[in-house]
Amino acid sequence: MYLGGALLNLNQIQDAFDEALHAIALDGRYAKGYILAGRVCAAREQWEPAQEFFAKAQKLDPRDLDARYFSGRAYYDANRFEPAIEAFEQALRLDADQARIYENLGLAQDALGKFGAAEKSLRKAVDLARGTWRPYLAYGAFLFRQDRAAEGLPVLQQALAIAPGVVDVRFELARLLYHQNSLAEAAKTLEPALASNECRVHNLMARIYSAQGETSRAEAEVKAMERCQAGAAHQ
Repeated sequence: MYLGGALLNLNQIQDAFDEALHAIALDGRYAKGYILAGRVCAAREQWEPAQEFFAKAQKLDPRDLDARYFSGRAYYDANRFEPAIEAFEQALRLDADQARIYENLGLAQDALGKFGAAEKSLRKAVDLARGTWRPYLAYGAFLFRQDRAAEGLPVLQQALAIAPGVVDVRFELARLLYHQNSLAEAAKTLEPALASNECRVHNLMARIYSAQGETSRAEAEVKAMERCQAGAAHQ
């Protein structure tokens, strides 16, 4: 099961699934094997099999929090936000002290327009973050979407302080700074993320450089974005 989890983190999907099935074959009452199989199915966007594996794990071990947490994640990724919220709330009844559950609950509530509940959940996730960056990113991005950029700025800055190498953090902070017309700081924040060669990063970088009047650099980023998009189209 642990080997399969490591393979899944490396995006070696089939090998991860093989290890999950091996774990289940060794012990058909081991809930974690079914959870891993469900996670692999979710990574493949095979939503129904994923939930069947999670349901089996929940039946085998009703106290296993991960069976409900990853079920909620799969529902969220499938844009089924109501059952995602239900799964996360079930997970909280098993352990109300995990930032990841409140974070994902808040994201699902946000997706349904339940903004007050979403903010409460995301704030709780930050309170429980204990040095992890994801809750700060989720809450800071939420505040920005709510047109509360001034409140979101220190939250995203904290995310960057914790995880300076994470592209998502740099992108969201640079996007907020660009919105505030803090162009030099936005450029400084986003430039280290250019190595990721993500289309969205080149797009935002082009807009920042253009707003700064740096035409040649903006044009270079537009070309880089076009190459990125062309590469994605051929995958």
